[in-house]
Amino acid sequence: MKKSLFNPIFKFASSVTFIVSSVLLCMNPISCKMSEETIDVAEAKSSPVIQSYEVTTSSNVSVVFSKEVNVVDAKLFFDDSKDSLSVSYDGALQENSYHVNFAFPQELEVGKSYELYGEVEDLEGNSLTFNLPFVGYNNDIASLEMTEIHPKYAKISSGFKCEYVEFVVRSSGNLSGLEIVSGYDGEDKKYTFPAVQVNEGDFIVVHLRSKGEGCVSELSDNLKLSSGKYSSDSARDLWAANEDARLGDDSDVVVLRKVSNGEILDAVLYATSETTEWKKDLQKELAEKVVESKKWEPDYSVTSAAIIDGITAAKSLVKNAKDNCATSWSVTESSAETPGY
Repeated sequence: MKKSLFNPIFKFASSVTFIVSSVLLCMNPISCKMSEETIDVAEAKSSPVIQSYEVTTSSNVSVVFSKEVNVVDAKLFFDDSKDSLSVSYDGALQENSYHVNFAFPQELEVGKSYELYGEVEDLEGNSLTFNLPFVGYNNDIASLEMTEIHPKYAKISSGFKCEYVEFVVRSSGNLSGLEIVSGYDGEDKKYTFPAVQVNEGDFIVVHLRSKGEGCVSELSDNLKLSSGKYSSDSARDLWAANEDARLGDDSDVVVLRKVSNGEILDAVLYATSETTEWKKDLQKELAEKVVESKKWEPDYSVTSAAIIDGITAAKSLVKNAKDNCATSWSVTESSAETPGY
């Protein structure tokens, strides 16, 4: 029986005891890694557990289980639909886990929402039922570079000056499968790009807060639909469905990465000169990963971040060099923000 979409529920059972544990999987639509913090491991030691899952092609999803399992049932459901397709599968034991590849009878649509439903049993008969949400695989992801960040918010007479991140497209492709995460905001407030085809040289402005009129995401070729503050007719404006604060005022680590495997594609570290350490654990964690990925130099300390002293809601942080380090970024003059240019 199919459960509700996007709220996967795991049910663990054994021949002696019956344990029900409802777990909300991460809202990441393509891949998810489970941890001991997510599941009460003590309650489910004898039952199979999903350690991670990932969309690997346009017609395959790979699921990693904690032990060898037999697949009892598997179906692919479409977003908000009772329609389903049968799914084929094969598994292999790898080190201390069991990998099952679920193959669909047709290629899935890029960016469309799906759900993989399955039932498995381990060799002792302990069972696991799961629903895994994901979106259709994108094998043509566009290459983007961050060029401007506006981290401050203000209400003014003509509307709202909200947080945004500007990108330039370095190589054509589709935006599906990309996301923005802020170390200050946390994983649950990340922005996931829609499935939109873009071309080399295009500008994209991701508005992280929707306040006031005209906050319309431009998902077609018409780039004049958006009229909210900082909209640009020369850029594709995309608006997050959010009205709350985004990005850290005094410091942050802003990362562009792949949804499927967390690969970091671009990043910006910024802070005031008075900031002596990252305020949140995720800021430090992301900063370390950014430097390991060679997307920022020379190190992950807050003192290596771009300086934003004097920044206000009337100013932004802009990139003015090809490399990515503190000196590559500078704060604009007042009222000199340039989203989309």
